Amino acid sequence: KLQFLYFIDSKMPHVIAVDVGSASVRGSVVSKSGDLVSEAEAPIKQHRPEGKDGHVEQSSKDIWEAVCNVVKKVVLNSKVDHNDLKGIGFDATCSMVVKGKSKTLSVTDDDASSSSEWDVIMWMDHRALSQAESINATKHSVLQYVGGSISPEMAMSKIKWLKDNKDTLWWSEVDKIYELPDWLSCKSANTDIRSLCTTVCKCNYVTQEVGWNEDYLNEIGLSDCLPYIGSEVAQIGSPCGQLTEEVLQEFGIDTNAKIIVGSSLIDAHAGGMALCTNGPKSVAVIAGTSACFMAVHPEKNLIPGIWGPYLNAMIPNMWLSEAGMSAFGLVLDKVLLLNNSSKSHSEVTDLVKDELESGTEDFFKSISNVHIYPDFMGNRSPIGDPTLTGMMSGMTLDVGDAHLAKQYAVAIYSLSYGVRHALEVLKKGGYEGHLSSLTVAGGIANNEVFSQSLADATSLPVDVVTTSSAMLIGTAITAATSASIFPDIKSAQEAMSPKHHRLQPDPKTVPLHEKRYKVFLEMLKDQQKYRQMMQ
Repeated sequence: KLQFLYFIDSKMPHVIAVDVGSASVRGSVVSKSGDLVSEAEAPIKQHRPEGKDGHVEQSSKDIWEAVCNVVKKVVLNSKVDHNDLKGIGFDATCSMVVKGKSKTLSVTDDDASSSSEWDVIMWMDHRALSQAESINATKHSVLQYVGGSISPEMAMSKIKWLKDNKDTLWWSEVDKIYELPDWLSCKSANTDIRSLCTTVCKCNYVTQEVGWNEDYLNEIGLSDCLPYIGSEVAQIGSPCGQLTEEVLQEFGIDTNAKIIVGSSLIDAHAGGMALCTNGPKSVAVIAGTSACFMAVHPEKNLIPGIWGPYLNAMIPNMWLSEAGMSAFGLVLDKVLLLNNSSKSHSEVTDLVKDELESGTEDFFKSISNVHIYPDFMGNRSPIGDPTLTGMMSGMTLDVGDAHLAKQYAVAIYSLSYGVRHALEVLKKGGYEGHLSSLTVAGGIANNEVFSQSLADATSLPVDVVTTSSAMLIGTAITAATSASIFPDIKSAQEAMSPKHHRLQPDPKTVPLHEKRYKVFLEMLKDQQKYRQMMQ
C-alpha cells in the first residue's frame, strides 16, 4: 500500500513516522508541513493461546520485521535524500514486551527454555483481571491518577500476573520489560530511555511527585521490578538518541545519515497529539479497534472513572484526562460475525445509508425495540469495570440485508452513546463550559454514519480529520520536535496538524438519539441489577 506525492520538495527536512497498531504496522516519510510523502503498511500476527481465555499475544520479532519492511519502503519511495531525513518517531499500542537476556521469553509458557516467539502481551489481553483487583484493593494514593482503579490492560497488572505465574528460572532470564512504543525507540537507538507518555499513562509513573513511587510498588508486591522498567524517562518531543548503524542498515538508509530518535507515544496519544490543538475546548476521539477520548486542561482535575490527570504525558504543560472503550470497532466486527456476513464494513454502511434515505424518523421507528450495550470487553471508563459485558435487546429471527443494516446502525449508535457517557463525566469533573466540539480520527472516523451520529448523540459539532492517519502525523510532530526542526511541540503542531471538515448536529435527529441514550443507561443499570440478583 503506497501513496506518492511528488510535488513535495525533497530537499526540505523530513521525518519518518511509524505507527504500530493491533494488526499492522504503518509508516510514512512526513514533510515539515505535515504531508505524508509516502506510505506503506505491513501486517503483524496475533496469537490467542488455545484454552487461555483473555490471552492475546504478539511477537516482537514479527513486529520488528514488519517495521523494517515498512521503513524501507517509505524511504525508498519518498525520493527524499537520506541526509534530509532528520528524525524518526514511533507510536504503538500499549502492549507489553518482555525481553530475555539471551533468548526469547514466552509470556504464555511456564518453561523458561520455551522456544515460543510470543513475548508480547497485547493491550487487549485481560489475563490480569485478578491482579488488577488486588492492586485496586490497596486504594493507594497513586490510583487517584487512573480514576481510582487500575485496568487489567495496564502494565503493573500484567507484570503482577507474570510475577504470580512465572517461576524463578523464567524471571532469572528477564532483562527488561517495555511498553511496545518504548521498546521500538530503545531498540532503534540502543538505549534504555523510556517515554513520559507510556510510563505515566500505563505504568503509574507520577510526573509531579516522585516518578516511580516505591511505596506503591512495595504495597502491590512489585518492589523488585524497578530494574526491569527503566529509570530514565524522556519528555515528549525530546531525543532518545539516534539510529544505530545496524538499524540504519536494516531500514535501508545510508549509514552516514544522522537520524534522531524521538521519545515514543502510545498510538492513541499520537492521534491526540495531532488533534488536541485547542486546549480544553475540544476532545479528541481516536476511534479504531478500541477508542480513546482525550481532553487536556491547564488545571489538574481528578475525576473518578477517568484515567489521569497525567501531567505532560501528551501536550507539554497540560494535564491529560483520558477515557475510552476497550471494544469499539470490535463491536462492529461482532455484528458482522453474529450475522454470518461476508460483507465489508463499507458495504454494510452503504446498506445503512440506503435505509436512512427512506426517512430518518421512519428508520428510527423500525429500530425502536433494538438496542445494544457495547461494553463487550468491559468498561474502561467512566465505570472502570472490566467485567462488564455487551448486551443486545430486541433480537428476532429475521435475516437479510435490511436486518443487518438495522443491527449495524444500532451498534454504531451505541458507540456514540458510549462517547457521550464519558463526556458527561468529564464535564462534571471540570470541563463544563469548556468543551465545545469533538475532533475524530481513526479507522471508524471515515464512517459517515458514525461521525454524524456522534454529532447528533452529543449535540456537539464534530471535526473529522481528512488525513489517512492522524497517528502518523502526531508521531511526526514529536519526531520533528526531537530533531530540532521545530523549537517546541506547539510550533510543530501549528505547522503539521491535519485538516478536517465539520459536521453539525442534525436538530431533527438529536431528540431521537436522546430516547435511545436513556435506554443505553438503563441497560447498564439492568446488567448491574442482574448480577446482584444472581449472587
